[in-house]
Amino acid sequence: MLVGIGAFILLFTKKKKAKDIAGILVGLGVLFYGMTTMEAVFAPLRESETFRTAFTSFSNPILGILIGLVITAIIQSSSASVGILQALSATGSVSYATAVPIIIGQNIGKCMTIILGGIGANKKAKRVSLSYLFFNILGAFCFTVIIYAIYYTVGIPFWNNTVNRGDIANIHFLFNFITSIVLLPFSEKLGEFTGKIIGDDEVSKNDQELATLDDMLLNTPTIA
Repeated sequence: MLVGIGAFILLFTKKKKAKDIAGILVGLGVLFYGMTTMEAVFAPLRESETFRTAFTSFSNPILGILIGLVITAIIQSSSASVGILQALSATGSVSYATAVPIIIGQNIGKCMTIILGGIGANKKAKRVSLSYLFFNILGAFCFTVIIYAIYYTVGIPFWNNTVNRGDIANIHFLFNFITSIVLLPFSEKLGEFTGKIIGDDEVSKNDQELATLDDMLLNTPTIA
């Protein structure tokens, strides 16, 4: 329905705003249709004992994290790998114990795109890539420690329950939200640390000269 409505608007309107909205509708429609198609393809696997046994082994935290990391790094999209995991959840073989470590690994693997983009770039771009990598690794480490500390001490009652696509989306959101809240106060320190590694921790000559300008001069461009 979204694709149909979006396509109809695109065909019969010339307004840019309407076309932008139509593009969003088509994009969402194709996304949901792709998810439904993947679920239909994976559905027969729910009858496979081999598949269920193999997927249960992913509940091992280290193996699950590695699987999520490798798959996401290969396809270079955490959104796509999360989508695949959501489609697999239709088989009924994906539990919280399986999904959580894979999602943690996906959030590390998504750094591959940024790392590749930083190759051959200037120092500041490399610092951004390195900061992004450290941010996600630290987030994954903290999230893993917290989750499994709770699991092995007081326990998590629903840990072996089956997840659906909404549960997976919520876990993915919570990982990124909590990581951002926890690590945001340390962003300046992280920036200084990457500057020392890359060798770009000194303020440039231009920045030093601009810092000496009197703010009052900015109101009179000619004098400035």
